Amino acid sequence: MIKVYARATHLQTNVPTRLLGPFETEQEAWAAVAQCEGQPLSWERTKRGSMVSTPHTRWLTESVEASSGLEREDGD
Repeated sequence: MIKVYARATHLQTNVPTRLLGPFETEQEAWAAVAQCEGQPLSWERTKRGSMVSTPHTRWLTESVEASSGLEREDGD
């Protein structure tokens, strides 16, 4: 089963700052990111998923097999 994660990276330093998920769909990931940012966002499609940028953060969605998963970087 595919799971979707949303990963935040600081634009100036390119340091990963947050990982949200897993979600069942990209739409659920988009809604979670909008809630974190406190505003609606306009997403763009990329080769690997979707992307949106705020003044300081770039968010990317990534789909992975549920069996492989992603390690959470923020300790959650």
